[in-house]
Amino acid sequence: MKTGHPSGIVTFLLYDGVGSSKAALEAPYEPYRDQFLQQLYDLTEKLVEKHKGWTSGKPHGDDCLAVFENPNDAIKCAIALQLQVVEIELTIGEKTWRMPIRIAVHTVEQHATPDDDGQYQNHPEVIRAARVLPLACAGQILLTESAKIAAGALEHECVEHRNRRIRNFDDRPRSLFELLYDGVTREEPGSRFLPEWFNETNRYISRPTMENSIGDLFGEKTSNGQLVRLVTLHGFGGMGKTRLAVQCALNCIALFGGRLYYARLGDLTSEKLLSGEDLRLDYLYAQLLTAFGITHTPLPTPEELPAYLKQMLASLNNPGDTLLLLDNWETVSGEASRRMIGKVLLACTELRILATGRVPVGLAGTERKQAI
Repeated sequence: MKTGHPSGIVTFLLYDGVGSSKAALEAPYEPYRDQFLQQLYDLTEKLVEKHKGWTSGKPHGDDCLAVFENPNDAIKCAIALQLQVVEIELTIGEKTWRMPIRIAVHTVEQHATPDDDGQYQNHPEVIRAARVLPLACAGQILLTESAKIAAGALEHECVEHRNRRIRNFDDRPRSLFELLYDGVTREEPGSRFLPEWFNETNRYISRPTMENSIGDLFGEKTSNGQLVRLVTLHGFGGMGKTRLAVQCALNCIALFGGRLYYARLGDLTSEKLLSGEDLRLDYLYAQLLTAFGITHTPLPTPEELPAYLKQMLASLNNPGDTLLLLDNWETVSGEASRRMIGKVLLACTELRILATGRVPVGLAGTERKQAI
C-alpha cells in the first residue's frame, strides 16, 4: 500500500457492501473472512493503485476509503470496482454468496490535509461523503455535485437528482449524480428507506420549487428559537400530497441518517370516522405503534407512548434527528389526536414530523403549513 496520502483538492471514494450482514451471519465466519473479504481487499488494493489512488487506513469489514488527486481517476476506479466486485463469490457446498457494493465519490471544495498518521478517516469531508453513501443502492455509483464539476466532461451519462439535503453540506439543497457506467439507471437515491406500502407506478413529475420550499421549512425556527418540528402539507384530496411528501422525505433523508418512519393513516370507513374522537385517537395510537415497530407486550399505553418513543429513539445505534411521515391527518383530526402529537413532539426533541392532510394538524407556534 502506498504511503504519503496527497493533500489539496482531493477526491474520496467510499464503498460498502450491500447485504454483507446477512452474508456474515449465514456463511461460516472463517471462510467469509479469509476467502471472501480477503478477495475484496486484494481487488480494492489492486484497482486503487492502478488508478493512482491511496487506500486510507486498514479495511474495516466490507467498507473502503480511498483518496485520489484526480477526480477522474477516482471515477474510473469506482467503475472498475463495480464491474469486478460482482465476480467475487464464496461457495460452500451448494450455497453461493455474492456481495454487491454501493459507491460514493466526493471531491473536497477546499484544501484538505491528512492527519498526523497520513490518513483521512476522520476528516470532515470524509464524514460528509459517508452521509451520501447510504443513499446509494446495490451496484450504484453516486457522485456529489463537487465531484461532478471537478471531473468535467464524463465518458458516461449521469442522471441528476436535485434538491438533496446533506447534513453539514451548508444545509442547502444539492444535486447528486448517478453515474450510468453500464447504461442502467437504478433506484432513486434513498429509496431503499421507503416503506413497503409505497408502490408508485406512475412517474413522479418533479416539483423542484415546492420541494425546495418545503425542505427550507425544516430549517426555520419558531418564536422560541427552536427548529421547526412539524411541517404539514394540506389541500384538497387528489392533489398528490402523499407523493410530494414522500419525495420531500427522500430529498431530506441524508439529514436524518436514514431514520425515517411512516404512519399511514386513512384506512377507516366514513361511518367510523363519524363515530367520535376516542376512536380516532385509538386509531392514531395503533398506527404510531405500527410505524415505530412496537409489537412486544406489554404495549405502552397512549399516555406512556411519548416517553417510550423518547427512550426508543435515544437507544438507536446512531441516534439523531428522526423523521416521521404522518400521512392523511384528516383521518384522525381532532383535539385528542392533536394533543397526542404535541406530547410526542415535546418528549422526543429529535423527532421531526412531515404530515399530509386535507386540514393542518393545528399545533399553534410549532407547525409550519404548506398549501398544496
